[in-house]
Amino acid sequence: MASQPFPRVMPTLALLVAMHVTAVVAWPSMDRFESWYPQYRTTFETIMRQNCTGFLKAYRSGDYSNEIDYVGGGDEHSQNIQPLVQCLLENTSEYVKTSMSASQVLLGVTPTILSILGASVEESALLYIVGRRPFLAWILALGSPSLYFNRAFEYRNPHEIIQGHNEHLPQHRPGGWKSAGIVCLEYLLAMASVTNIAVQTWELGLQTFSSVWPETFLAPSVWAVLRVILHLLGMVLVRMRIRRNGGGIKSGQQISFWRWCQTVFPRCRDACTTEFRPCVTQDDVSVDTFKETKRFLCLAWLLHTLSVAHILYGTLIFSSLSFIGTRDATMVLGRFMASVLCCRVILMYEIAGCRQAYRRSNDDVVTVVQQVVSGKRVREMW
Repeated sequence: MASQPFPRVMPTLALLVAMHVTAVVAWPSMDRFESWYPQYRTTFETIMRQNCTGFLKAYRSGDYSNEIDYVGGGDEHSQNIQPLVQCLLENTSEYVKTSMSASQVLLGVTPTILSILGASVEESALLYIVGRRPFLAWILALGSPSLYFNRAFEYRNPHEIIQGHNEHLPQHRPGGWKSAGIVCLEYLLAMASVTNIAVQTWELGLQTFSSVWPETFLAPSVWAVLRVILHLLGMVLVRMRIRRNGGGIKSGQQISFWRWCQTVFPRCRDACTTEFRPCVTQDDVSVDTFKETKRFLCLAWLLHTLSVAHILYGTLIFSSLSFIGTRDATMVLGRFMASVLCCRVILMYEIAGCRQAYRRSNDDVVTVVQQVVSGKRVREMW
């Protein structure tokens, strides 16, 4: 069985990303409460102008001289913003508050809905490891912020996903300008999905208020970025079960960590040749599979637990957002779903193409073996 240096390196990158996210979380913003979602924009602008101007000036100037209103729910983290939010809520009608409560319910189930529609760990990682399209895999991960999770201690074998079955619909193998057009369309849709997710989370942070993290506007954005850490762990997990050969690594070859480092350039060169080609057009797709290990089981359990925690975090943040109406919340959910579904369609198309390329390569090997065996039989007869 080949050694697996890849899992030793990637946790370090995941730790660096986590440290970066932790540092960014505390970034405050004085630009909040300047713009609102359309449904109640006039309402909140009028309340702010007529009743809460003094609190708004104190918030924007960073004035922390006010006493903390512990009875009103304030603390050291919300000392500057709690009086302003309290003023807004006191002057908001019960009708608008009812609409905001319904919006919180709708936004609270958004992470779960997106998780059901999103890709699984194995599917996202297979495009990176077997499909050799790492850049596209990262873009699709950013464009689909929620990760589909299996039940604890239930794992899908990545090799079975690649093998598929005979009832799969065969894909057309495009060539020339058609292949280039498909690649351009994939990247265009994927980048549009990422941009949509970034804009949505940024606007949610600036145009709403989170009672969970009142001191920052980046709570929704952090939820979207944390998907990157799950994607890193997913790649490590799948790499512990399957490896694509090539780039200086032959089938069944056992490699040390030093040998793995030496083959980085050949593997990057191979990835550059396959990055801008649909998986269905690739040739010579051969893989090595590995048995489950204790390390794999522990990492799989950790990843599934973190996936649930990620959904719980998103539910907590999104259900705590105020100052958004039901129509606006529905539009936010719809735009999130559009990005996730778009990335899902692209990923499924590439996984199907990777499956067909793998089966085509293995059928060619079987044909060559049969021809060699038939030739030997003919010579034996003569």
